[in-house]
Amino acid sequence: MIRNNNNPVHTLWVCSDYAKDNLKNRLRENSFSGNKKITDLNKEASLDGKLLVGDIDKLLSFLLKNRKYKELQKLDIDLVSGGPPCQSFSLAGKREKNNSKNLLPLSFAKFTGLTKPKVVLLENVKGITSPFNEDDEQYFAWLEVSKAFSLEGFVPLCMMINSKFFGIPQNRPRFILLAYRKDIFDKLLNNTTDKTKKEILNLSRTFYERVNNKELNINDIKVSDFKYYDIEEEPNLFDGELFPKMNKTIETFTSVKDAIGDLSNDNGSNTYKLLLEDLFDQKNLNNYPILRCATIIL
Repeated sequence: MIRNNNNPVHTLWVCSDYAKDNLKNRLRENSFSGNKKITDLNKEASLDGKLLVGDIDKLLSFLLKNRKYKELQKLDIDLVSGGPPCQSFSLAGKREKNNSKNLLPLSFAKFTGLTKPKVVLLENVKGITSPFNEDDEQYFAWLEVSKAFSLEGFVPLCMMINSKFFGIPQNRPRFILLAYRKDIFDKLLNNTTDKTKKEILNLSRTFYERVNNKELNINDIKVSDFKYYDIEEEPNLFDGELFPKMNKTIETFTSVKDAIGDLSNDNGSNTYKLLLEDLFDQKNLNNYPILRCATIIL
């Protein structure tokens, strides 16, 4: 396909510097830099079952201008997930306002507001929970992101999980925001009978209502008004109902040896390592410039 410069039928470029018949350069370019003029999107373009490559803000403009978001709403999408950089995001909108990365969480929230999926999942690093200062005010990006999704009609439920509790041989904490479309959240709340879980959901509902209360200043809603639930501190909550079910404890964590210890052959040489080195041998990658890479160590 690449050698013949054939355009993939299930992929549309939101923006590009290159025409459809120049697939090789399309794949090599940075789709998010510069003022790209070429697009595969038009009024007749069907987005159903398509991979879209490019800037989310340009996609939002297209959806609004052509009312294509109506087609996406009719699909009654189950889940939209993403992981935009959020560490310095605030709805106050002052911090590094010329840095487009700081606006990506807002663009993500706007996209979900247009498409109206049942659930939104946002993933980010633990640093999103650390405070940052802006004009002598302290902000928490995780709280600001929760506000942004609330304004789009989604009720947030936030947690800090770690891959080591799910059978992965790695200490990898990750912040997860689950945001339920209001009608879906109401069903979840009505069907929940456990007292503790009911309190958790009611806190989310109260937060959502405060954010959308026009008589309140949204900047007056502070971190003390909401919370995220940490798997390290409250493991009993992670039972597969509101929060994912953990299948490992500190006594049963999966080690690296458990995971890949069987990749060596009988004489002790690591066949997996040799396979990777052969696969990524620079001499075989003749369509890309030579890169300086470290030796693979296992």
